[in-house]
Amino acid sequence: MNTKRFIYTLLAAVTCLAATAAGINPDEWRDTRWTDGFAFFAFTRAESGRLVFEGGTLHEGGYGFALAPAAGDNKWTLKSLDPQFEFSPFAGSSAIGSIVSRATIDGQEVLLVRNSAGAVTDVLRRMTGRDDLHTMVVADLRWNLAGEYTDTRGKQYTFYSDGTLTPPGRDNVAFKFEEIYDMPSYVITLATGEHWMFEPIAEGLNLYTAKPLEDDEWEKGQLIAHLTKKPMEGGEPYGCWPETSSFLLTSTYAGFYDKVTLRLMRNEIYARHGVKFSSADLKARFTPAKGWPVPTIDASQAKLSAIELINVDLIRNMEAILARGDR
Repeated sequence: MNTKRFIYTLLAAVTCLAATAAGINPDEWRDTRWTDGFAFFAFTRAESGRLVFEGGTLHEGGYGFALAPAAGDNKWTLKSLDPQFEFSPFAGSSAIGSIVSRATIDGQEVLLVRNSAGAVTDVLRRMTGRDDLHTMVVADLRWNLAGEYTDTRGKQYTFYSDGTLTPPGRDNVAFKFEEIYDMPSYVITLATGEHWMFEPIAEGLNLYTAKPLEDDEWEKGQLIAHLTKKPMEGGEPYGCWPETSSFLLTSTYAGFYDKVTLRLMRNEIYARHGVKFSSADLKARFTPAKGWPVPTIDASQAKLSAIELINVDLIRNMEAILARGDR
């Protein structure tokens, strides 16, 4: 072994030993990549008693964070890469000093970020194999759209999670998401060449025509249809947003909706468990006459799954962000 290679090997060994002594095992994190649905973060090294993750969005790099061992088993403290910048790069409201834990929930490995009250403020899903951020963002957007909708004239639009849709009186057609600064956006282009912009609302969606502008921007045109989403039928979970009970959301996913819709999404989780509501609008929306379970229990008695508990936290956190006007 030549002298230079020997020195590099020795330095790597010393760094590894120092990290292990500080309660860090870099081998447990090696080759791991994580995403909050907006940016990705890859483990790059262990240094100064902390784990370092660096990455970026589809448009730019420079995103990153560090984890330092915290009191308790499998707990870490969220740190900034640069002490001069006390901020979190995540899509939620996670702050420096938040507690992070690594867990596997329903087969999905994640990093859970919790605030001082123990509520989850961000979820980072592990990217495995050939996962890439663009594919994951597109998949989330497809799930956002998926479902059956009716317009004000009773005509039906159906969006599928495979990236196709069936407009009223027309054959099924594929669509793709247009990119704004390299990120898939709220504009879709149909295989027919039509450009549509979609706007999530509490009832479902507003569809508009769209026109491309310079610098990756799009102009909203005329209203095509005001769509009301139909609850998914013929299976579990029931509702307009069945994903809230079937897979872990991210703050980026929740940020797709406004605070009015988020309130309905959050309470839909409780409605599936037969929770009683005091608000008149929730009583009317989640009535057994519309297919919901008979309400018999209080929210505190509902036995939510691990996925539902985390999603309730994430949705409530995004509601708070929007109420403060942070975005």
